[in-house]
Amino acid sequence: MSGGQTAFFSDFAYRFSDNELVFMRHAPERFVQMGNADWFDHHGFEQASASPEPSLKLNLRVDRAQATYQFLEPVVLELKLTNIGRRPLVLERELLSKTDHMTVIVKKRDKPARQYLPFARYCHDQQAQVVMPGEFVTDSLFISVGRNGWDIAEPGYYTIQIALHMEREDIVSDVLTLRVAPPRGYDEEFLAQDFFSDDVGRILNFDGSAILRRGNDTLREVNERLGDHAVAYHARVALAAPLARDYKVLDMGDRMGEMASAKEAGGRLRRSAPRIEEARQLYTSALLEKKDQAIATLGRTDYEYYLGRFRAALVEHGAVLKKEPRDVKRDAKREKNGDIEHTMRVIKEALSSLKDPEPVSS
Repeated sequence: MSGGQTAFFSDFAYRFSDNELVFMRHAPERFVQMGNADWFDHHGFEQASASPEPSLKLNLRVDRAQATYQFLEPVVLELKLTNIGRRPLVLERELLSKTDHMTVIVKKRDKPARQYLPFARYCHDQQAQVVMPGEFVTDSLFISVGRNGWDIAEPGYYTIQIALHMEREDIVSDVLTLRVAPPRGYDEEFLAQDFFSDDVGRILNFDGSAILRRGNDTLREVNERLGDHAVAYHARVALAAPLARDYKVLDMGDRMGEMASAKEAGGRLRRSAPRIEEARQLYTSALLEKKDQAIATLGRTDYEYYLGRFRAALVEHGAVLKKEPRDVKRDAKREKNGDIEHTMRVIKEALSSLKDPEPVSS
């Protein structure tokens, strides 16, 4: 202001205004006391660099009528980014897979907010795609567990919100509230002590592991004792994936996990042959027997991905796929929309042709 500091204080009242006094006397205490309210309580993404006229909208979805999850059931979100503008947009094909470009917040009711930190970051070739007005792109996000531990575990209500950081603006999603139901019996409470561990979290996040034996043992117990629960679908997929592939594992013996060279620990490369019959049984139980229940808990995006992996494993180990006449329009539609029924039919036909004996692990 003109006149500088002297002019400012010559007109200064040296008191709070009437509105400020009313606020301090009658507003809730957490509003008045500076720093009282935790971040994300009433003021989460206010400072986001959001456009007043955004051209994109980010929605968080789940494949069920109500966002209620069974105890122990991992949460898989479907991210939907829609072009709500009037012009075509050029977006990265893997945009929604880049979690390092996102701020993901998970808050349990009456608890401080937690930032979801994924176990790994992925590098992709930068491939562009054109998204026309009204069109959208989707991807999945396994949000239950990350480097912070299990963000969604205990029964109760959770609030989830995501800010997608674009080059010129932030796209803030709508708020999704979900509920985790209490355990239904002793088995769930007992298994939870081993289930909510780092090993199990990593196995589920990376769709299987050939070396995290303790976590795999826990998932086998979940599959055996809670076979009709939603968590069993996740366990079967994670257990099936390593069994369908040929692995070479660096065996460090009793010194596994220690900071030692392979030579010092007497390490050796061990080949783990695929057990395709066991993998087939697990995949079939997880994906084909109860399709709707599998999609509801795995999410449609991941369900289609697992079907593709199952199909590829069958072909690799001798299954014969029935050839169809070439149809460009039909194939393009299937590639764009994900023809689940067609893929399931192809897999069932391939299963009937798979007669090779199961290799013995060496």
